[in-house]
Amino acid sequence: MEFESFRRAREQERAAFNDTQGSEFSTYQRELQTAFQAYRDSYANAVQARQRELSVYWRDAELSSQTRWVEYSEDKAIQRTVDFETNRITLRLRPEAGGADARLVRRELATLLGTEVAQAASNDPVSVAVEKAVRNAAPHSALEGEGEHRLVLGELFGQQASSGRQIQEVAERLAGSATTTSDNGVVTVSVPLPASRPAQKAQDYAARVRPFAQKWRVEPALVLAVMHTESAFNPLARSPVPAYGLMQIVPGSAGKDATELVYGKARVVTPSYLYDAERNIQLGVAYLHLLQERYLRAITHPESRLYCAIAAYNTGAGNVARSYTGTTNINKAAERINRLSPKANFEHMRARLPYEETRNYLQRVASRLPGYRSL
Repeated sequence: MEFESFRRAREQERAAFNDTQGSEFSTYQRELQTAFQAYRDSYANAVQARQRELSVYWRDAELSSQTRWVEYSEDKAIQRTVDFETNRITLRLRPEAGGADARLVRRELATLLGTEVAQAASNDPVSVAVEKAVRNAAPHSALEGEGEHRLVLGELFGQQASSGRQIQEVAERLAGSATTTSDNGVVTVSVPLPASRPAQKAQDYAARVRPFAQKWRVEPALVLAVMHTESAFNPLARSPVPAYGLMQIVPGSAGKDATELVYGKARVVTPSYLYDAERNIQLGVAYLHLLQERYLRAITHPESRLYCAIAAYNTGAGNVARSYTGTTNINKAAERINRLSPKANFEHMRARLPYEETRNYLQRVASRLPGYRSL
């Protein structure tokens, strides 16, 4: 009789525990969904607010994007842009800036050269607003970063320490190759960056890619080719999806899946977390691992699976499947994929993937692989 009472008590305890666990899980899932919605809403609202603020001063109030880091002086009279894809700095000066004399150009270049990633992110009202909204929406599941204290353009200093004097020296050297034009009172100063800079940037990130690539069994060249295509190695990259950082992590999809793999539980990654290069790379590599080893594992030929993973990184595995069968069932699509050669699969996706962006993305990443394999 005593045993029976004990057994019933234990069953009641287990049932109560399971109910509690289930309730906590549901609460956590609701918090995740609320946070991902806050991401989208706060990003759209912050972009609109910033553009309204800047439109008083600038007819084309450009903001930072995947391959362009854009800042404004405190009085909004100067727009500073680093284009990582075209390898160029552009300064645009309104009349109240006082003209593009040599001293001002050197000063503005030095400002850009001396800016750390964390500082640039904290200076950006859009990122600050999104960070606050997501943190408030997900107090128990948000992953925040402390910020990366490396210069955005640190590769321009090679192995040297970037002292104030060296920053001034590089600024002066760059200013010497500047060209100036004027249109409707706005002066534009165009400054080409050294031709070797992109390769140096890639080398810098290659060293940080290797440990994660080894851990998650992903080819380092694939990681670098994806990174190059996603952001042109811009550590402050962002896009309206919204996606953030070097590998353009989308918090509600790749970020959610990758954090579950890395941390054992899905988390909400904030902008500050994704602007940390190593954390961004870790999640990007983990997601590539998931694509190749889990979501697309039914594809038998490694090269065909590689091409499908590249496309899926941009558009999702479901859209890859859709290009073969009209449905999002990847296992059914794999039956057709496995009957084709890697070359035929590449050509099929180049012609049949649902979005032109992804068709071009596949071509760009694949074309960059040989160069990074020889790096």
